[in-house]
Amino acid sequence: MSAFTFLVKHKIAIGLAVVAIGGGGYAYVHAQQTTKPLQYVLSPVTKQTIITSVSAAGQVSGENQLDLKPTVSGKITKLSMKPGDLVTTSTVLATIDATEAQKAIRDAAQSVTNARLSVQSAELSFQKLKEPPDSLSLTQSQHSVDQAQRSLEALRKGADPLDIQQAERSYQLEADKIALSSDGATINSVRDAYDAAVVVIKNASQSLQTSLRDVSDGLNALGQSNLNGSYEYSRLLSATDPNQPTGDNLYQNAKSAGTELKPKADSLLLVNANVKSIDDDLLLARAGLASTGLFLQKFDEMLLSIVPSASLSQSTIDSMRSAIRSDRSDVLSKTTAITTAIQAIENAKTSVQSQQVAVEKAKIALDKLKQGPDADDVATAEERLTEAKASLAKLKQGPTAIDIANAQNSISQRRADLVTAQSRYTDAVNALKDYTIHAPFEGMVASVPVRLGDQVSGSTVLGTILTKAKIVSIPLNEVDVSKVAVGQKATLTFDALPDISIAGSVTQIDAVGTVSQGVVNYNVKVAFLTEDDHIKPGMSASVAVITSIRTDVLAVPNAAVQQSGGRATVRLLTNVSATSSASSAQGIASDIPPESRQIEVGSSNDQVTEVVSGLQEGESIVIRTIDPNAQTAATTGTQTRQQTSTLGIPTGGGFGGGAATFRAGGAAGR
Repeated sequence: MSAFTFLVKHKIAIGLAVVAIGGGGYAYVHAQQTTKPLQYVLSPVTKQTIITSVSAAGQVSGENQLDLKPTVSGKITKLSMKPGDLVTTSTVLATIDATEAQKAIRDAAQSVTNARLSVQSAELSFQKLKEPPDSLSLTQSQHSVDQAQRSLEALRKGADPLDIQQAERSYQLEADKIALSSDGATINSVRDAYDAAVVVIKNASQSLQTSLRDVSDGLNALGQSNLNGSYEYSRLLSATDPNQPTGDNLYQNAKSAGTELKPKADSLLLVNANVKSIDDDLLLARAGLASTGLFLQKFDEMLLSIVPSASLSQSTIDSMRSAIRSDRSDVLSKTTAITTAIQAIENAKTSVQSQQVAVEKAKIALDKLKQGPDADDVATAEERLTEAKASLAKLKQGPTAIDIANAQNSISQRRADLVTAQSRYTDAVNALKDYTIHAPFEGMVASVPVRLGDQVSGSTVLGTILTKAKIVSIPLNEVDVSKVAVGQKATLTFDALPDISIAGSVTQIDAVGTVSQGVVNYNVKVAFLTEDDHIKPGMSASVAVITSIRTDVLAVPNAAVQQSGGRATVRLLTNVSATSSASSAQGIASDIPPESRQIEVGSSNDQVTEVVSGLQEGESIVIRTIDPNAQTAATTGTQTRQQTSTLGIPTGGGFGGGAATFRAGGAAGR
């Protein structure tokens, strides 16, 4: 029997054997495979210089005329150019009022100082946090515990009899203030004010009587018992203003008030007088004193104008004036006393309500002492004791890892704030340069359409300059042009001359854009800073305008930054040092998954992104993840498919595939 016939007859057995061997081999191979940890390609957080730019293409122009426009607005304070002047890049052509820009620099400098002090404060706090507690702090904390313990024990013990007795006295004192007086209708404090007012009324009545008596004596001495006659003194007593009461009217009012007040004042009791009568008498006394005071003033003025005569000596006049002036002073004093008495009564009435509240509080305090400690009060005292003990224990234990981490994060945040403040200061200093207009290149001033003191803006032409320098005009969209400013440096390359690179400078930016197919573009002119005869007008040029240079800032590769919900995050391996992360470009194996951390980003280019806060220099961040299990599976499958026996039967770990091929062949044989 030939070998082929043997195989054909026994193909079923061989097939089963192959399946069995294949299954066993498959199980053996998979049994040998183990799950490997993921590998992470890392990069350390480093300080770098980040250069950002915007690029566009244009053509070299043969144009040699350029309109000079400012990038800021304001008043021209200095104009140093005139037509025909030859200028260079160092020539100052004009200056614009920079008051606001200088203020911005001062404010930014102050912000830097404040941020630096804030960093120092955070660092000092961190150092103090790490130091062991001083004896004074421990003593104070222990005192707080002892005080809380004593308060709790005293509360549980209940009120001392002396405390209750003192509370009863306090309550009684407050209650007496709102008790009714002996008149049975008025509260004591109000009654006291009314009784005091009675004395004031009686004194006021006495002053009115004295003043009226002195006036009457004076009138008699002048030979005029009343003021109704045509005598000269009557004229002098009358007011020159017809709208004011005459001296006669004032006298009659004062006399009437004094006559009416006297019997009422005399009849008032010094204690428990009728309060309605006192109120009325106070008002009557105030009105009478007011009229008397005005009359005495006029009477005094009249006496001053009297000329002595044989029947009226100067000494008599002086004596009358002295008495009248004394009366005036007394009336003014009594008027003040009446006003004070009225106000005292009002204050006493107003204070009754607050006195009633004080009585209620005293009663509540007394009842609380008698009832003993409240459950809520005891619970509160226990909580205070627990908090005091916890505070003392924490002080003895020292800072926790979380406390230290928070302090370090605070320092990092404040350092980031300092970097931001320094950046703003740098921006403010750079912005000040825009207020001094320099020639963008060598040339000659063709025209100067402005004058000293003119208000200018970004669309104002300060002057026209003719130059031999070549210019490239490029279109920038509204997003890119907002980042570009006159004076920024640029790099120019040329399609026809791949080995030549020319430095340039932005000399002009159109104030008004042009719309083409719904896109707004602004023409930006870039002048050559160096010349090369190989570059001809009309050549295509690529221009990269440098918009910012950030030096000595923390930066990470763009691949490490992930955006989610408007927030930037990175992943860190906290168990791997930056040194080890840099040692393997194939990744670092780690069973611990990376930690995700939110960061604040700043400038970026096509390679790296600035980190304003959230990271520290030297930390390891993940830029790529490698799954070695997926690679191993793919490699193993490829190798086993290539391993076959001399009979065409697959061997090794790929029997599953080989068996299927063999069975197909066997079926065909049948």
